[in-house]
Amino acid sequence: MSTLEEVRDSLQSTKSRERQEALVTIRRIFQRDSVVARHEEDKTKGSGWLTLFQALFVTVKFEKAAYEKGLSKSSGPTPLVTKRLEQAASVVRWLTERSVERLSKGARNALFNHLTQTMVRSGRLFEPVYSIMSKLFDCLIGYPPHLAHMDDSMWDRPR
Repeated sequence: MSTLEEVRDSLQSTKSRERQEALVTIRRIFQRDSVVARHEEDKTKGSGWLTLFQALFVTVKFEKAAYEKGLSKSSGPTPLVTKRLEQAASVVRWLTERSVERLSKGARNALFNHLTQTMVRSGRLFEPVYSIMSKLFDCLIGYPPHLAHMDDSMWDRPR
């Protein structure tokens, strides 16, 4: 994968190996502060934080679906499936921590929505990711400008 667009496409692949390789690539690319600083919202090219996080959300959804499929089996989800789900959620949290001061309102709201949808399953905390997602939540509200711009409607979720 040589471009960020290819990485985003791989994050949305139906093949778990491609998604896992893309997660490793995201960590490698964004470990440098200079890359984080240069990666801004650019809606015309689709290279901003929002589009990147949306691709990551697809990966988490694929991995969560695989985990839930395993729940229907008597043996439960395999350790590999659990690990892939945890890794995908962990990359979302890590990238949020790296970029929190640079996120637009749209990216912040998308993260908050993803968080509330992923952290709960059947009205209960979703064990494989709740600790990871709670750290993501702490990161979002720990940055005062994001907390100040969260309106009351964000806290009123249907149950």
